[in-house]
Amino acid sequence: MRALFAIFILFFFVSMTFSEETTQKNIIFIEKSEEKSRVLQSPMQPNSLDTRTTEQEKKKRLSLEKPKIEPLGKVIEKKISEAVVIKNAWKLYEEGDFYRASEKFQSLLNSQNRDIALSARLGLAYSLKNLGKNDEAIEQFGVLYGENYKIQEVTASIIELLISKGEFDKAENYALKYCLKIYEFYENAKKLRAMNENSKAKQRLLNLLQCTQNDLDLRVAILYELSTLLEYEDMVKLLEAEGKNENLQYLTKIKSLEADLHRKKLSLTDIKSPLVLDLANRILKVYPEDRVALSTMAWHYYNVKEYEKSLDLFLSLSKKYPQEEEYILGAAYCYNALGRDDDLISLVEKSSIKSEKLNLIKAEAYIRKADRKLSENHLSEAYSTVRKLATSTDPVSKKIAGQWYCKRGLPVLASHVDSLSQDTCYYREQFPQLEAGFSYRFKSGDEGLSKLKEIKIPLSLHYPLEEGRKLSFTILQKYVNSGTLGENPYVGKYYEYLNGIAQKNSPITSKWLFQPEFKYEIEGYPQINLSLGTTPINATVSAMPLFSLGVDYKSFWVNLHQISIEESILSIQGQKDPYSNERWGRVLKTGIQGGVNINLKDSYWLAISGDFGYIWGENIWENYSLEGSLSFGKTFIIDEKNELDIGVFYVIKHFRRNSNFFTFGHGGYFSPQFFNMVGPTFRYKIKDCCGIGFDIKASLGYIYYRADSSPHYPLFSDNKALFNSSAQSDIEGKYEEERKSKFGGSVEVKFRQNLTKTITIYGFGKTNISGGYNEWSAGAGMIYFFLP
Repeated sequence: MRALFAIFILFFFVSMTFSEETTQKNIIFIEKSEEKSRVLQSPMQPNSLDTRTTEQEKKKRLSLEKPKIEPLGKVIEKKISEAVVIKNAWKLYEEGDFYRASEKFQSLLNSQNRDIALSARLGLAYSLKNLGKNDEAIEQFGVLYGENYKIQEVTASIIELLISKGEFDKAENYALKYCLKIYEFYENAKKLRAMNENSKAKQRLLNLLQCTQNDLDLRVAILYELSTLLEYEDMVKLLEAEGKNENLQYLTKIKSLEADLHRKKLSLTDIKSPLVLDLANRILKVYPEDRVALSTMAWHYYNVKEYEKSLDLFLSLSKKYPQEEEYILGAAYCYNALGRDDDLISLVEKSSIKSEKLNLIKAEAYIRKADRKLSENHLSEAYSTVRKLATSTDPVSKKIAGQWYCKRGLPVLASHVDSLSQDTCYYREQFPQLEAGFSYRFKSGDEGLSKLKEIKIPLSLHYPLEEGRKLSFTILQKYVNSGTLGENPYVGKYYEYLNGIAQKNSPITSKWLFQPEFKYEIEGYPQINLSLGTTPINATVSAMPLFSLGVDYKSFWVNLHQISIEESILSIQGQKDPYSNERWGRVLKTGIQGGVNINLKDSYWLAISGDFGYIWGENIWENYSLEGSLSFGKTFIIDEKNELDIGVFYVIKHFRRNSNFFTFGHGGYFSPQFFNMVGPTFRYKIKDCCGIGFDIKASLGYIYYRADSSPHYPLFSDNKALFNSSAQSDIEGKYEEERKSKFGGSVEVKFRQNLTKTITIYGFGKTNISGGYNEWSAGAGMIYFFLP
């Protein structure tokens, strides 16, 4: 009885010892199992983790399963010894002495006690892992995996080791089987996508879905990643399947993802495609007030020219979101397309949003209104409309107004309105300018009389004022030369010479002359040009004032003037009679001009003008002139800068008296009693900035004129009886009538070129063979702008 009791105590001691030895503080508790081991197929490489049963292994397993019968005492002694060893091995492991622990674990791998052998192999695997011997550790974990020992713990370790080696594909096989470490594979899929390995990332994410049935937050995250990888239709099907889930919170997230998917597809769809409406409506089923869907629908309707539908949506959105510029801008575009400029302007001006885009579209609406008023010949309303922009505080409106003024040929006004835009061609027009020029003119005629060679050297200072006003001062130096005259020329009171009076002086045939001139210009509506000056201050005949006042109003223009007739030295500055020392000449024309330019349909135009002048001077036979012209043609707009005008013209002139002579009382200027010319006219111009960079005009026509006979001395008032017969014959004589018909014409060329920001050059050339003489001239000049 005592022997049996001793044996019982001994077995109890061994059992308790083994139980204590197999306890691990940092490792999952090693469970004992009396069940028969099952060999599972490992997902590891066959060579390293192959658990297929060989004959030798079968014998070994049989030996484990059916150990040889040994004496009881020896068995007890061996168990006690192995239990002590395994306890010490785990103690060493827990103390961090992995190397010694691995040796002890290694010694127990072939223990006939299955639990001790598997526990030792697990300890060995962990020790090898901590020693950095991952390949050997994986091999040991693989054996345990094949023995189905602590399968969750072992599989997790295998996955961790494979991930550390970067062998995600192998690790994934284990992870998916037991749904372990799913988040690590989710992060790996994100990295794959970042490296553009989209195919691998997509498949990994799809595989992970089978392990996230209970982790819905991670499942949603996986679906979001998939939405960037799957084709649209495939993703739609996947989300439709997810919609069967009964978790309301999860379904809300799925609906949100589905809406995002449709939004993404919407952003990639051609705005004109009918698919836009389908996608937008899908989004609106989930979120009826979705701004992206509604605004995209609005832009779709706008692009397919259903402006009313688009306008309704944009106005609705702008009321809900008054601070969103896009919706105000969209509504403004719709108003623009519908031609409702007043509504557009009202919408933008009432909005609290101030932006460059809105200011631009509003300014363009103002310009369209102004252009319509111009086309209707309502110039006052057109200019007042643009003035609203010009007086605005925002720079965009000022710039648009400046550009409009520039196109109307008003550079000074443009520069004052848009004074900050240094990149514009008219910016410099607001600053003072110095201009210098040179020109030469030749006119055919009789040597010393009607013939004329003229050199002009003007020097001008231009000073722009506010609101498109400019003040100019010019000093003109002019040299005139008519050639040489012989002794006793037939000029002045030649009858005195015939009456026996000797020549007292020589007629002036060349001279330098000086003329001052002030100009004041007002650009805009109406456009006003005022000039004040004198005839040459050092002329033979005393100087007289000159003036010109021009006003452009609507299509009409008018000019009041007193100007010099510059056809000979006699008409320009007068002469001193070589036989009596009396002075005569310096011919002036005081009169009025006016005209109307009418724009017809299809770029046709009609121009009518008229001129009346009273002609007078020092001891000059008074005269008057009438002139009228009519032209009709069409403008061909080649492109934005190039234009061609082709038309026909007719000109008629009349002078009361023929005074184209150089005896005393005559003025020395072409003055036929009847003149007309008819023919074609051409003009080609290239616009540059606010004016014309290149301009060529030509006209050719048939000319007929008649100059009546005229007395030699129209102002003679002395007693003829006091003169001899030769003198009386000359006094009573008349110049013969002249009639002529011929072909004539004129050509004029001008150009202007900006060399730098501060320097502009210009030039011109002109020839005229349409009068009783031939004439040509050419010149060039330079303007310097004093920029700050």
